[in-house]
Amino acid sequence: MEQPDDNFIEIVVTLAKEEEEEDQLKQKQKKKIDYNNNNNNKYKSASKQQFIEHTISKPEQVVSWLLYLIVKGTYPTIKEKAIQLLDRFLVKKGEELIESLSKEIVNAVKVETIKLLKRTLTDSYRQHLFGIIESFAVYLIPRGGWDELEPKMQRIVDGEEEEGEEEGARAEDEDEDDEDVPAKKEEDEEDEEDEKEELVEPQIVYNARGLLAMLLKPRILGQFGNGTHSEFIPDNLNNIFGFSDDNPKWMDTIAQQIIDTLFQVLNGNREERSTTYTYNMFRLLLVMAETNPKEFTPFHLESIISHLYKWLSEVKEMPMEEWTSGNSTSGSKLFNLNYFEERNNGIIPEYPNTHDQNYNQDDQLVEAVTTFDQFVYLLGRPLQVSMFNRFNLLLKSQHWKERYASLMSLSKFCDSNIMKQFPSILESMSNCFNDENIRVRWASIYCLIKLSVEYKEEMVESRDLFQVIAKSIRDPNERVQSSCCILIQTLMASLKKQKNKIVDNVLDELCNSFEILLQSPTLFLAENALIPLMSVIDTVKDRFRPYYPRFISILFTLLEKHHATIESRVLCSRVIKTISLCGREMGKMTFTKDIYKFMMFVKKNAWSFDLISDVFRASGDFINVIGKSFSIYLPMIIRMITNILDTPLSIQLEDDVSFQYAMRVLSALKGLNRILELSYDKVDNPLIPCAHHLVRPLCKLATFSNTGIGTGIQEYSLTNLPICVKLAYIHFGDRKDKKLEMFGMVINSVVFPSTLPSDTNVEELRNRINMADDLIDEMGSGAMTLDHAKTVMDLFYKVDKKLEFLTDQIRNENQDVIGEGHPSSMLDTLANVESRIYEMVGVLIKHNSDIVTPLITSDLLDKACEKLRYTVPVKEKDDDDEDDADDDDDDEDEENTFIIKRGILDLMEQYCEYGGESAINSFPQIIPPIVQCLTTKKADVRLKAAITLGAAAQLGKDRFAPWLNDVLHALNVMISGPDEYSIDFNDAREFAISSIGKIIRYVPQIASHASIIIPEWLGHLPIDDVQESNIIYENLCAIIRLYPNECFGNAYQHVMKLYNVINFYKEVEDDQEDDDENQELRSIRKFFRIQPKVIESLIEISSFIKETIESNWDNIPPKTKKELSKYLAEAAVQ
Repeated sequence: MEQPDDNFIEIVVTLAKEEEEEDQLKQKQKKKIDYNNNNNNKYKSASKQQFIEHTISKPEQVVSWLLYLIVKGTYPTIKEKAIQLLDRFLVKKGEELIESLSKEIVNAVKVETIKLLKRTLTDSYRQHLFGIIESFAVYLIPRGGWDELEPKMQRIVDGEEEEGEEEGARAEDEDEDDEDVPAKKEEDEEDEEDEKEELVEPQIVYNARGLLAMLLKPRILGQFGNGTHSEFIPDNLNNIFGFSDDNPKWMDTIAQQIIDTLFQVLNGNREERSTTYTYNMFRLLLVMAETNPKEFTPFHLESIISHLYKWLSEVKEMPMEEWTSGNSTSGSKLFNLNYFEERNNGIIPEYPNTHDQNYNQDDQLVEAVTTFDQFVYLLGRPLQVSMFNRFNLLLKSQHWKERYASLMSLSKFCDSNIMKQFPSILESMSNCFNDENIRVRWASIYCLIKLSVEYKEEMVESRDLFQVIAKSIRDPNERVQSSCCILIQTLMASLKKQKNKIVDNVLDELCNSFEILLQSPTLFLAENALIPLMSVIDTVKDRFRPYYPRFISILFTLLEKHHATIESRVLCSRVIKTISLCGREMGKMTFTKDIYKFMMFVKKNAWSFDLISDVFRASGDFINVIGKSFSIYLPMIIRMITNILDTPLSIQLEDDVSFQYAMRVLSALKGLNRILELSYDKVDNPLIPCAHHLVRPLCKLATFSNTGIGTGIQEYSLTNLPICVKLAYIHFGDRKDKKLEMFGMVINSVVFPSTLPSDTNVEELRNRINMADDLIDEMGSGAMTLDHAKTVMDLFYKVDKKLEFLTDQIRNENQDVIGEGHPSSMLDTLANVESRIYEMVGVLIKHNSDIVTPLITSDLLDKACEKLRYTVPVKEKDDDDEDDADDDDDDEDEENTFIIKRGILDLMEQYCEYGGESAINSFPQIIPPIVQCLTTKKADVRLKAAITLGAAAQLGKDRFAPWLNDVLHALNVMISGPDEYSIDFNDAREFAISSIGKIIRYVPQIASHASIIIPEWLGHLPIDDVQESNIIYENLCAIIRLYPNECFGNAYQHVMKLYNVINFYKEVEDDQEDDDENQELRSIRKFFRIQPKVIESLIEISSFIKETIESNWDNIPPKTKKELSKYLAEAAVQ
């Protein structure tokens, strides 16, 4: 906008004065006062004529000048007159004037007029401002020009303008007031200014509401149906109304008017609207439905239904061959419920070609169906009922597209009430199964597929449903057949516990249909038939046995015919999975012969990378079926899988071939993991002779670096390595040189710091640490050399340093380190990794204490102790609004410190148990912070601290004495505290009781206080933890012999307590006897029970107590004698 010259300003000023005089004249005429105004009229006519001449000769300059005066004018009278003149100019010239304006002037008018909404406006000023906006809106909306408006009205209303602009606007308002109002006292001016500032926001809301009401006027509304840019109308409406799911409350007052406007626009010229137009209009209506659902009238609901069904009916005509082949993509998630499993195993591409026209020919309706669903969710049952009524009507339509639309919509508005009418719905749909139009027949199956996901229980109750499916699967169209296959799979999931739900004649018909489909020349049809076949086998179980001979021969034929082609990748994988499933139902005796035939086929085609991957993945199932008999095939399979794992992989994985190879390697690693898990704990593990062949390729893959699929390859390699090394150790037996060579290879290639680049991410660090921990534990005692131990300790120091660096960077909000991650989550992961590296050193000490203990430096212990002492500082709270966020951060920090402390205490426990003289010498350094951990509020930290102190007492014996009182006091407080009897802390309490037992037994200085400490300790017995009870009973037996007088009491008052504690183990044993429990549970019970050597000690100590009582019978008080006599008599009977 351009500043006008003095001449134009004078014209505007004159016109303003004339108007003011004319207003005064009108007021006087009302009072019957007659004045002569002829001179004024001549004066006015001259000024007005000059203005008209300017509008004719330079219209754009006039608009620019007037806009300048409106926005930047210093006198209110001039601003009022300028906005009046511009409004009248636009009304008179209309679109002709706006069309002649430059884009720069048009944009300036749009922006500046909307900005004026923030001002305090007089009624006349506001009326003319809305008139200007209306004139431009009428012109711009049909041409798509309104969407360029910045800032949008909604932003202005919400007060999101620049602070400087806001202050400038207020300053201008104040200047205007200074011109109109006589000078006042300073205090009055300040009060007036404050009042105006308080009114700024309400004034904006008032103006915005008025603007929206104006834009909804029929004059503008009519423009939405005209012009060549009608496709932009939804965007224009969005810019006008500023739609969002959190509209300000004041917009609720005109919500009805907005909704009416949207429907009037939607209903206008509906035959000419495109699908995109309809979709975008519904996006706006959905926002209103979410914010103002009660404003939708029955008329609105009927209009929604009408448009949605019309949208769904817009089905493209296409040749039947093209439509039928539209489902040939096996990767389609819509028609493959095994999509994610097969994608993860590298059988199908991770991202199917969804841009392919054939793939998307029906997916183009996904938005329409989704919109159905969203409206039903937001507007509820009234819309559902109306839709159901329309469904019944359209299902009987003469037009196939309307029948198609009704079926496509059914699954989106069904609820539990409507599904009660499912028998009648199915009856109505039955006619569609025989519809003359193939796409309607397909839609009926599709509809049942979608319904079965949520209402399968109701559907399987229908007696006629499987009859209908069995009939439809014989449809001559391959796409309909394929959809029937998917429907069967979706229904089978709810029938696993109702295998007899499928009656014999239906099962027979289904199997006959599958038999025909599997022999179809169309590859994708055979692929899709295998999915429901597996579901049926898994559901009917042993009822499939009569059909097995027919199908196993077909499956072998499919493998022989198709295994050599790339196109048959999916088919062959599903065939092998089906064979393994058949074997599970047939059992070892029948399946052994066929598995031999199958494995001979595999041996003959060992060159096939894909075939071997599929076989290896299924090997776990084969082992489950035929057991050790399968071991004769394992060497062959391991050789084949080793070849797969040895395949060179490209780090970039830039092409599809490289990616598919990587996916096959990952699939092989998953298969190996399953075999290892199934056979690891079995005696005479069949993998023992060949596991060492896997170690080298696993080491190579464990260092494979790729942020995508490489993460999975690395993770599974690191998981499988320790088990394979352990099995290899068993195989090597006494050949120590081979063991050390293998262990060194793993350590140097996977764990050694030189393989940890500086950019190694935290997840990779965690995987490596976990693997190292598992590997050290699997190797057991004495498996490492000093060099190996130093290598692991080097890893510890390097990782610890990296963790400290990353933690500092994240806390300092370094975005280069944080990237797209969440700081809180990253800090959690770092804390877990730090805990794990301390645990790793603990395991190292446990199995290799002689060579590792000297490597535990004072600096390492100092740092660990400092972290044990650390507590999260309490922050001062200044801002109440931020209290919750600060509390959450503090809680997360505190939780992370507990995680780290737990790992450090794990190390300390092993150090105190196996560290010998070095550990004892470190007691002054480590015992105090461990005692301090007994007071934390985290139960597992207390538990670890209690265990560690018990181990230290057992190791140090009399040299533990300096800390005896402090430790006993802390343990006693911990045991006696009220929270120790809660579920969370009970385990910590019981381990503290056990540690006190160790202190009593092993620290001789306890003797001076034994008469007090021992009775208190006995008062806490017995405990619930059966495994820890073994240690407690063992210590109790030793303590009774060490301190018999203190255990019995001076008057033998503690003897009955001793008997009750000792005999408690019998109740534990009795509780664990259950003839009905399975073998796996029984084996677990054996571990968690009182051990035989402990029972033997308890029997011996019972005899010792009895002998002691009998030899001192005369010294026992009468009351105690009575209790003991009764007990001894019962014991004699037993």
